[in-house]
Amino acid sequence: MMHSSMIGHIEKAVRYSEDHRRFHFNQFSVTLDGDHRKHQVTFDNGAWTCDGEAIDDPSFNAHIMAVERVLGEMLPGAATD
Repeated sequence: MMHSSMIGHIEKAVRYSEDHRRFHFNQFSVTLDGDHRKHQVTFDNGAWTCDGEAIDDPSFNAHIMAVERVLGEMLPGAATD
């Protein structure tokens, strides 16, 4: 039998998870399986880095762009309603 307080917590979790504006990423790290090897993509207070090929503009890094596509509107600076 599930207690009413547990049901309330589950309902709140569902509501929170459906409103992506509640999430504010400050920093995280993710490993992406590339075609030839694994890549470490990090986000730290608005700055992206990737251990993949060195390019001048991180916004054109395929691994970073893939993570941005997965996280979509939850990332800082993404278009909002």
